[in-house]
Amino acid sequence: MPFVVFKHVYDTNRYNMLYHHPTLIATAASAGRLDVYKVFEAQSKDYPLAIPSPDKYNDHLMYALYSCKLSMFEHLLALETYDTMSHRVKDPVAHHYNQLSTTSRRRTLNERIELAAIIKKLIKYTETYYVNNQITPIRPHHVIRAMLKDPFSMILECEDIELARQAIKYAPFDQSQLFKHCSNILGYHNWENILYTDIKKKIDQEQLKRGVDFLFELMILYDRPVIIPTHTLFPACKEVLTEVGVMILNVYAIMSPDSQPALHSIIRKSIFTNVRPSCDPLHLKQFIRYLLSLNNKKIQGLILTLDTICAFGTVEMLKIVHELLVLEYGLKVDHIRLNRVFPKSLEMLEYILEHNMYTMDNMAMLAHFSKMGNPDMLKTFFARYPGLLDVELDRSAILQVFSCLTDLDNG
Repeated sequence: MPFVVFKHVYDTNRYNMLYHHPTLIATAASAGRLDVYKVFEAQSKDYPLAIPSPDKYNDHLMYALYSCKLSMFEHLLALETYDTMSHRVKDPVAHHYNQLSTTSRRRTLNERIELAAIIKKLIKYTETYYVNNQITPIRPHHVIRAMLKDPFSMILECEDIELARQAIKYAPFDQSQLFKHCSNILGYHNWENILYTDIKKKIDQEQLKRGVDFLFELMILYDRPVIIPTHTLFPACKEVLTEVGVMILNVYAIMSPDSQPALHSIIRKSIFTNVRPSCDPLHLKQFIRYLLSLNNKKIQGLILTLDTICAFGTVEMLKIVHELLVLEYGLKVDHIRLNRVFPKSLEMLEYILEHNMYTMDNMAMLAHFSKMGNPDMLKTFFARYPGLLDVELDRSAILQVFSCLTDLDNG
């Protein structure tokens, strides 16, 4: 809303403006409308008795911070006193943090740049006024903790290495936050239907590169175990993967040493959607070997890689990983068993059945191929397994398959 329009509404509705003052001034703080905020600020001075007292959750400085409004934050920070900051430190109000910091989307690049600038201002402010201050026992780390709640997660979100250098003393390394950040670095969250959903959102290659480069610098800054970039350990990576695919594989490598992304992970799927259509078989084998190496020879991780290739790869890849698990990792053929099977094609299903990696679950496979939304594949599935429904089905199984088939028909 243009300021002139706001001023007209304000002048002609003064009583309502007074009555709803706490909500309106908080909204102005969240929106970063400094011009509007100053009008309400003047109103609170002119009519202090007529304005309802704000509740303890109306923390305008926090609103400006989490809304990434730099000019508003600077204005409000200049008005801070030891008393107000002391109250904030003593009574952080946990659910208030959650309301402010939780967002269903990833902040835009401009928002993250603003947020980084805000946190730098906050650090400078705390180190100016709260180091060896005799008036108050509050110290910089108290203020940072009270304002940011999870400093390390906010450093990750900003992707600003200079900010990380300034904030490292206040933000201990948190592996779980790193894993969460990497899982959502493409702007998606993990969801169950990732197996059956095409990735339609175009990945911003420049933004992804910025994020990946930041992660490598951050790991060095925090003196974490060195993660060697993919192109060093797997020189032919660009022969197999697109540039985006190589960057996503780097993210996967950063995540893998301590924990593994789930099968239903956008990271796993995106690696394979960025495999080049035709590549040299030798390079493809090197790619699969490199993927397996990221699991530190843990059986669970090796089998999860096999699951991943079954869900997102090709029959050729499936044969390669099966061979490598037996010949290079010493797994006995009879011990290679898949717990969760979502084969990308009927050929994959037949391969894992032929090699005793999976005991056929009729209803699970029927539901799976129904959800894939490919009528021709479903027809072929019924043709190859004509006796599939010659079993007694419970009500829940029937409803599950019916739901899948209905979705397929509607699609």
